[in-house]
Amino acid sequence: MIQLRFNSMAGTDPRVVGPAPFFRVEGPLLQQGPGREVVGRYFDHHWEMGGRYVSSYECADAIRLHFEGPKGEVSEAYGPFQQLRFPNGSCYADRVLFAEFAEDEAYWVHRAALTKWPVIVISPADETGVRPL
Repeated sequence: MIQLRFNSMAGTDPRVVGPAPFFRVEGPLLQQGPGREVVGRYFDHHWEMGGRYVSSYECADAIRLHFEGPKGEVSEAYGPFQQLRFPNGSCYADRVLFAEFAEDEAYWVHRAALTKWPVIVISPADETGVRPL
C-alpha cells in the first residue's frame, strides 16, 4: 500500500490520500486504486483535488512505475524508486525527470525513451510482477 501527499499552494498543511494498492495517472486525472476514484486533476500548471489547488504531490514510499497504452499494452516496470514527485506537469523519480505531461495531447512522455503513453501507474516496490487492471 502507498500514500500520496499533496503540497498546498497556499502553504497550508499537506493532505494525504491513501493508503491504496496503486494510483493511476491517466492523462490529467489522478485515480486511486482498483475503483479508479478520481482524487486529483491536472490543469493550467497545477493540480486540483476537491476544490483545493496544490502545486505538487509526492510519494515517500518505495515504488515502481510502469506505463499503459490505449489498447492495454504495458511497458516494462521501472524502479524501485525511493522518492516520487509530480510538480506541475512533470514526474520525477529519485530526483530525475522521468516523464512530462503533454497537455495538448493528454499523453505522458517517457523522457528516457521519448515514447508517449496515456497512463502512468504507481505501485508499491515490494509487489513486483503485479499489474493493476
